Amino acid sequence: GNRDLIDGDRSGWLVPAGDANGLAEAIVQALESRSEWERIRDYNLEKIRNYSTDAVVAQLGEIYQSMM
Repeated sequence: GNRDLIDGDRSGWLVPAGDANGLAEAIVQALESRSEWERIRDYNLEKIRNYSTDAVVAQLGEIYQSMM
């Protein structure tokens, strides 16, 4: 995934490339803590609204308007 979209512990678990043990620990943490992954899910669902087609088109429109 895109590591720029990971916002600390708020939006997921970032594991260094090649760190199999770290990945395994993150998976176990996710499986053992339903409330944690639900919190992360909810945060990300809200966050991705900024990247919807409508939101991006509106942002681009504002940029183009400011250039005219």
